[in-house]
Amino acid sequence: MGDLDGRTHAIPRCFRLRGSLIAMRRDSSIAVRRRQGEIPGRISDRQGYPQDHLQTGLDSMTPRFALYAAPATDHPLHEIAARWLGWDPETGAEYPAQPAAGLDAGRIAALTAEPRRYGFHGTLKPPFFLAEDCDEGQLILALEKFATTRKPLRFALKPAALGSFLALRPATPSAELDALAADCIRDFDRFRAPPSEQELARRRAAGLSERQEQYLRDWGYPYVLDEFRMHFTLTGRIRDEAERGQVLAHLTELTAPALRSEFTLDEICLFVQGDPGAKFRVAGRYRLGG
Repeated sequence: MGDLDGRTHAIPRCFRLRGSLIAMRRDSSIAVRRRQGEIPGRISDRQGYPQDHLQTGLDSMTPRFALYAAPATDHPLHEIAARWLGWDPETGAEYPAQPAAGLDAGRIAALTAEPRRYGFHGTLKPPFFLAEDCDEGQLILALEKFATTRKPLRFALKPAALGSFLALRPATPSAELDALAADCIRDFDRFRAPPSEQELARRRAAGLSERQEQYLRDWGYPYVLDEFRMHFTLTGRIRDEAERGQVLAHLTELTAPALRSEFTLDEICLFVQGDPGAKFRVAGRYRLGG
């Protein structure tokens, strides 16, 4: 449930939690529909890797999954970020934007519109549709096992610009954090369906380097492995430098109480988007080290 000034949204109808498993609320499962030919199967090359440049054929009600780092619900950063973005992916509560940094509420709502859809998080494996030969139960079992083999990490965070948008970023580089993200990319790639042509075109429109293009083809996302930069997004693009500076100063003050001590990454969170128009929700938390 949300606070009194927040509106609570139910978990999307296409999934619900049952213990540690996600049970799909459909008349027929994704796997059955694929066997019946309603959803085309995954197309792989002779080495068994997905051909990322091919269409998935997934329908509009197929959920997307993502592996994220997110603060515990009792960490002060959780509520600060939820109220700033206007969305709590844990409870489903929405919060109205408030004037800040010399900007009115409408402008703040516009600046946070894109990250609001995803909820406050740091990406370990970006959103993906499930491969046709996998189901959500298999994904969760693999995630439970994976989490027990990794150790919790601690690192300081600070507000910073990343290109034209603002985020919380590690204060110093962390080889352990980079390794965890790389392991998530590699170990869970067997669960990822290839992206559609539309998704590939959208990624390429940003202008990719040769290496980023290769990663897009290999892993479905261009900013992975040595291109990875951990960040917890707080705004969309702010092209005006002066405005970006105003908002950065505000976020530095806003998050200071929650950043006095190091951030502990001791869980991998499974986020789920029920359909393309829905916001992401936390479907499960998996403690590192068991």
